[in-house]
Amino acid sequence: SHHYRHIKKGKKYFKKIVKRYAPELRDLLMLWFVGKKPSHGYELIKRFDSLDQEALKAKANRIYPGLEKMKKKGYVKVELDSSQSQKKPRKVYTLTPEGREHLLSEIDELRAGLDFLKNYLDEIDADIR
Repeated sequence: SHHYRHIKKGKKYFKKIVKRYAPELRDLLMLWFVGKKPSHGYELIKRFDSLDQEALKAKANRIYPGLEKMKKKGYVKVELDSSQSQKKPRKVYTLTPEGREHLLSEIDELRAGLDFLKNYLDEIDADIR
């Protein structure tokens, strides 16, 4: 049916957009994940693994440098967790108030961009349909 094809096309296009903006989206997801629950790197790797968008999945070689970048910008802070029995205390990443502000402003910007795009598409659609 037409509706099903429309959804399928939408999903395909969504994949394209996700792929193109994957680095930025990964950063946002990382902030969201640590904001939801302070986490160590391995927990974040598992969170990213559970995503259904292939382009957003991230291995350690993307997550740890991403966390370092967020730390430098002051968006996450690191605490050492020595409550586990392993020899070396684990680094636990937590969202800072600055990180939360950044995440919210990025969401607002993305939303504004999507609204603009939608209005543009509606105008074109109305004009040629």
